Amino acid sequence: MGETSGSIVSSADFIRNFSQYRSEASKRPVFISSYGKPTHVLIDIDRFQQAEAADNTSGQDFYTEALREFSAMSTDAMIVCDNDSIILHANAVAASMLRTSRSAIVGKHLSQALPNYESSLVEANVRQTIESNEVTVADLPALNRDDGFIHFRTYPWHSVNLLVIRDITEQVRAHRFADVKEAILRGMEAHGAIYYVRLDARGLISRADKPFCDLVGISEQRMIGAQFADLTAPSAKVELKELVQEILGGREHATFETQVVDNRGESHSLRGSLVALHGAYVFEGAIALMTANT
Repeated sequence: MGETSGSIVSSADFIRNFSQYRSEASKRPVFISSYGKPTHVLIDIDRFQQAEAADNTSGQDFYTEALREFSAMSTDAMIVCDNDSIILHANAVAASMLRTSRSAIVGKHLSQALPNYESSLVEANVRQTIESNEVTVADLPALNRDDGFIHFRTYPWHSVNLLVIRDITEQVRAHRFADVKEAILRGMEAHGAIYYVRLDARGLISRADKPFCDLVGISEQRMIGAQFADLTAPSAKVELKELVQEILGGREHATFETQVVDNRGESHSLRGSLVALHGAYVFEGAIALMTANT
């Protein structure tokens, strides 16, 4: 056998000449066979430790490279740091979010790369992952803008830590705007003399506030799916139907005066406005706001 291959000995020969093969193992591996097939190997402890370290490094390199490839495809900002909070890798999204280049932040402490990092909730979450190997998830104020928000996650990943950041500023604003709209509707309902009707994309009623339901004497549940114009006096139906179709056809807003008839046959003169309702992805219909026409 060559120097790099080592010797192959039977288990019986190995037992009889153990001291000889132990000395040989300090220079090259000794393979112990059973029925002609190697089953064990004896090597010097230094060589074993070197091989083990090389194997660990190779494994870590595999996981690190896999993480790099994943981060390159991610639409979220991703930063990899060690347990000393030194940045080892950042994807292009992270660099763009921080308005810098990846090379400018790799090798730096997180406090040097992330503005207002120290004593922030972001730092607290990172510390929790480093010290406790825990995954953290939180919606937090953004570090690089006063009016921004981020969805922030941290993960322990083998010997490193992964920070994942998503800008959710627009989603937070949308939620806030929705809250404001709901508050306005509650305020109108509490007022009692402002009437609100929402029409879907076909011009059918999809929502009506309590003051309007009380005015016409019909519950909202029964009103849903009805033509808005069908609640008006015969003389006003055609004009209101045409106006609704104009709004559904692309006109942004219009004002109108009409006569709404309640379930007792009494007529109520109203003045109102129709406004197109545009959703985040599709046209959703129209909003009608009305008050008594005095």
